[in-house]
Amino acid sequence: MDGVSEWGVAHEVWQQFAKRHQELRVKSNAYAFHNFLRRAKAPLVAADAIRIANGKHWIAHRDRFNQVAFELLTQREVDSELG
Repeated sequence: MDGVSEWGVAHEVWQQFAKRHQELRVKSNAYAFHNFLRRAKAPLVAADAIRIANGKHWIAHRDRFNQVAFELLTQREVDSELG
């Protein structure tokens, strides 16, 4: 690994995801991430793509988050065994 943790601050991982997947036309700001979490939180947690840290901050697994978020945004059913 190149010194970057598998886990990162969730909204920063979202920003990278949005920039990487411009074809999905999602905004990279914190408000867009908050809205995405409203419907995506349960499948992201189930796939161990996001976790709550210190009881208040979301962190995201860089690979699993990208995979699950893409599946959710393209209307594909997310398998709970992702990752």
